[in-house]
Amino acid sequence: MKKFLFINLFAFCVITSQAQYFMADTLKLNRAERALIKNNSQKNQQAFFDAFPKDWPQYITTYQYSDKKGFDKRMYDKAPSQITAFAEKLTLIDDSTYCARLVNLAIGAEIDADAPNYLQTLQHEVMRKKTDAMIKIISGLIEGDQMLYWQFYWSSLFRKSYIEAEYNKLYDQQKTAYPEEMKIMSIAFEYFCGKSVFMSDGHMDGKKYENEK
Repeated sequence: MKKFLFINLFAFCVITSQAQYFMADTLKLNRAERALIKNNSQKNQQAFFDAFPKDWPQYITTYQYSDKKGFDKRMYDKAPSQITAFAEKLTLIDDSTYCARLVNLAIGAEIDADAPNYLQTLQHEVMRKKTDAMIKIISGLIEGDQMLYWQFYWSSLFRKSYIEAEYNKLYDQQKTAYPEEMKIMSIAFEYFCGKSVFMSDGHMDGKKYENEK
């Protein structure tokens, strides 16, 4: 009896210790996108928003690329249109709800070509347009998640002058109202802007990139 209980407990620990990441319901997502294209109604916007990936693991699992034989790349190919729809079509989703989803998508994300790049570009676009809403949501995160957000936001292979200009402007705008949050952002900027690599390149190959002006 004791042996039986031990084996079952061991099996449970093994199973529960393995992370499980699942893509979005692609049938629902693709159907919602088609409906949104035909009619940009509030109902269709909400349906597409609800079907869109909720966080980074779901996002990258849905839109990832693989060169392995037999890999189904249909969702990879749909990434540009669906992320564009998320960026441009959801005009009736309130800012707080929309920005919260966008922030959640970036927590734990890593830069790379294609879908990760689309997401990072969207973060910067929305931050410029809806700064107050984005910063308010980020400020409500625990410090570690704030760091993970800004890590993705500022990650780049090169530190370019226009990125530094964006950082300086955002820091100067928010340092009085959000001093602790801007401290976290400044650390992330220092360590990840111009000092990051694509996740598909791996992190143990010793690559270093010089600043590019």
